[in-house]
Amino acid sequence: MTSGIVTGTQSIKIVYYHQYLVNFSYSIVGGEGFPNPPVLAGFSFGSPISVTLSGEPVAIWLDSGSSYSVTNPIVNTTLNEKWYTNTFNGTINGSGQLDIVYRSSTVKYTLLIALLNAVIIAIVIIILVIRRR
Repeated sequence: MTSGIVTGTQSIKIVYYHQYLVNFSYSIVGGEGFPNPPVLAGFSFGSPISVTLSGEPVAIWLDSGSSYSVTNPIVNTTLNEKWYTNTFNGTINGSGQLDIVYRSSTVKYTLLIALLNAVIIAIVIIILVIRRR
């Protein structure tokens, strides 16, 4: 409550919260489809809040020194695909912009498969060179 009428002798407790305005946004890298958006969990005015993030920055007032976290991983259940981020939690200690980048787990496997293919090709070339001698 921020206003009211005093009708008699009362004790009024006023609580102030030190907060920072933080702009949260996220992006995805790789993958075939689009995941469900991440949800930010944090504290505002001493109470837990949760906000679904969108592709556009979302400005949120959060309590100074409080913790925050975002969904990790985010998923597309239709395609059975996941995206992970390294910046999924932290502490609010100032205003600013927090860009959360999610990377598809398939990107890791694609790179691994490319590396394995390169190794197999190298082995085949070595075998062919040895046989010609």
